[in-house]
Amino acid sequence: MSKTFIIVRGLPGSGKSTFADLLAGETGQVFSTDNFWTEGRLFSPDLIAEAHQWNFARTIQAFENGEPRVILANTSTQEWEFQHYTEEALEHGYQVHSVVVENRHGGHTIHGVPEDVVSKMEHRFEVRLNRKTKIMGEPKTFCGKVRKLMKRSNLCI
Repeated sequence: MSKTFIIVRGLPGSGKSTFADLLAGETGQVFSTDNFWTEGRLFSPDLIAEAHQWNFARTIQAFENGEPRVILANTSTQEWEFQHYTEEALEHGYQVHSVVVENRHGGHTIHGVPEDVVSKMEHRFEVRLNRKTKIMGEPKTFCGKVRKLMKRSNLCI
């Protein structure tokens, strides 16, 4: 049986959780650090590291159990933020996919993330087009880099 690990990335309010649930269907398991706060804990910046460790441990358990479809739904603005998940997934024989959810529906964060924080996350967001090409930065700069790399003028219009 094949095993799949899908990383669903995006800014707050983009619809990561909704999309991850769609991908999960009846058999997949979705893991999100946001769920740490729904376990009866009040949000505190001091607990963010603990929340990420909690989610990572739960995801590793799913890998060890051989769950067929494991989905991570976190902002994961930069590659280092999800690299340890990827390494563990590969070590457990999973095929790894990453998708970026764009906020084309005009959604807003349900977690109360301040707009200035979302803006900072947007400016540091990295996207890897292939094994060699990594791009980061604000959308206009990002689209210009993509156009140049792919020699296409109709992107990001």
